[in-house]
Amino acid sequence: MKKYKNLILICAAVLLFAGGWLFIWHRIGTQLDQAGYDAAFDTVEFMGAYYTACTAEDAAAYLGEELSADAESLCGSAFPEKVQIPAAGNVQCSAYHCKLLEDTGRRDGIILLERQGQKIPYLLADFVSLGETPSITEVCAAYGLQSAEDIAAVEVCDGDGTLLESITDSDALAQFYQIFTALGDALTDEETAAHYLAAYEAEYGETDALTVENGQVSAADNETYNRAMELWSTGLCLIHIRLSNGLTLRGTVYTPGAGLYTVRACYALETPFFS
Repeated sequence: MKKYKNLILICAAVLLFAGGWLFIWHRIGTQLDQAGYDAAFDTVEFMGAYYTACTAEDAAAYLGEELSADAESLCGSAFPEKVQIPAAGNVQCSAYHCKLLEDTGRRDGIILLERQGQKIPYLLADFVSLGETPSITEVCAAYGLQSAEDIAAVEVCDGDGTLLESITDSDALAQFYQIFTALGDALTDEETAAHYLAAYEAEYGETDALTVENGQVSAADNETYNRAMELWSTGLCLIHIRLSNGLTLRGTVYTPGAGLYTVRACYALETPFFS
């Protein structure tokens, strides 16, 4: 033993080091597995729609109401169906209506899922039927927007989400509806990039400093890039379209400087909404 004392000490150190790394990697692997499992609950598909997990504060913002209530108190009656989470091993969760919407007979813009004994609110994010590039007519049909009278309010916010104006005047809403429903078909990436380029050239003239390739606009130098970004962001704002049926087209992007409006995809904007 004395003869091989140094060798034994070295082997012991190696084993301790290896054991430590195995322990660390086991913990990391467990944490990654848990993170992946939790991520499976971020967005769920339920009754033909996609819902995204949120906080009670997010739910209040979606409803457009000041709420001091927690998520539990938002809980209404249970849906007959349960929500399946395939990515979590087909876990099933009980789902509930949002009481504030249910009591007034409005549609399910918010649902609550029961997970680990807690009620977690989920916001309507999209409809399965719409796909990636729906026409604005398809968007309106999915959300139940069939006339100007279906709009309760149009909220105009700056790029940071700060409310600038809430439009409720019937004439203004009718004008908004007319322009919104005329947006037409969604643009491809190439068509969207071409709109950015056309907006720049309409302001500054034809140029070789901006090029379009594979649906992307590239600038040849920083000066051109900065000038283009300033133009395209002019008048940019976020618009929340609140409907009387309880649903909200939230976070649509109005970019008059580029002649575009983004809802579920990008659309060509022929007429500005606001002066």
